[in-house]
Amino acid sequence: DSMSGVADYYYYIDAVTDPQSYQVLLPESLVKKEFKKAEDGKFELNSKIEGAQVVYAYAVDNAGNRSGYICTDGFVTDWTRPVVNLEDRKSTDVTTDLAYSFSEECTYEYVLTYDEPDISPDSDLAGIDSIKYGKGTITAEQVGKPIAFPLKDLTENTCYYMTVRPVDKAGNVGECHILYFYTDFKHPYIAELPELSGTYGDKLGYLKFTGGKVYTKEGGEVLAGRWEVYENDLDKVLPVGTTETVLIAFLPEDESYMILSREVMPEIKEVQKPSGETDQKTAESIKRSKMAPQDRVRQRTNRNQ
Repeated sequence: DSMSGVADYYYYIDAVTDPQSYQVLLPESLVKKEFKKAEDGKFELNSKIEGAQVVYAYAVDNAGNRSGYICTDGFVTDWTRPVVNLEDRKSTDVTTDLAYSFSEECTYEYVLTYDEPDISPDSDLAGIDSIKYGKGTITAEQVGKPIAFPLKDLTENTCYYMTVRPVDKAGNVGECHILYFYTDFKHPYIAELPELSGTYGDKLGYLKFTGGKVYTKEGGEVLAGRWEVYENDLDKVLPVGTTETVLIAFLPEDESYMILSREVMPEIKEVQKPSGETDQKTAESIKRSKMAPQDRVRQRTNRNQ
C-alpha cells in the first residue's frame, strides 16, 4: 500500500441550511451520498449554489484502497453582487443630504465630481479627479437601512455627480450607482411681507405693494427685487373685506438668488366717489327739501318729459 500512491480523490458538497445547528455527517450517512471524482485532485464550486456549505472527501490509491472521510470546517459561497440604492435626497443652496441603502454587508467607495465619471468595475475611484473621495463599511445591522451621506460646502445652482461602488466580503464588485443633482439657488431671507391693497373692481394685477423687507440672508444686506402676483391670479377681482389669500412672489434682481413665494391677504376697499360729484348731489338734495311739495312734483314731471 505504501508504494501504490494516491490515484484519485472524490468529493461531496453538502449544502447547509442552518449553520448554527449543523451536525457533521457520519460515515453511515456519507456512503449513501453521491461523491464526484476530482480531476487532478481539483474541483470547481457550482456558481449557481450560494450559502454555507461543507465539503466531504476521500482518497483512493492505485490498489483501490479507500481512505477515511475528511471534511472542511465549512465555508460560504457568494456569487451575488452587492446592490446600492438611493433612498432620499434633500438639497439646499450649499448642502445636499443623500441616503443610500445596501443589500448586504460590504465596504464602499464614493466620489463627488462635477462631471459624470467614466468608470469600469476595475477603476480606481481614489485616482479620479474629484471634489471629494471617501470610503466606509456597512455592518449587518446597517443592511437595508438608509445610510446618510451629508455633503457640505457646495456651490449654489451647480450640477454634481455622486458615484458609489460597493464590494462585498466575497470580493464581488457591485455596479456603480451614479446620481446627478443640482444644488438650489441662494436662499433670500424675508424679514417682513409686503402689504397688498386696492379698491373694489381692481384686478389683482393692478393692486399696490407697499413695504416688505428682503435680505441676502438673516442679518445680511438688503436684496433688491420686486413683488408680483402670480400670473394665474392677475385678472382676479376680490370683494371688499376679503379673507382670501393671494400667492405672491419676490423676484430678486440678482439671478443667483431663488424666487420665493408667500401668501398674503389683500386689503380691498370700497370705491370712493369723487368729492365734486358728492357735493353736487348733496346740494340738489338740500334744494329739493326747501321746495314746496307742488314744485317738487312739477320738477319730477319735467324730468320725466
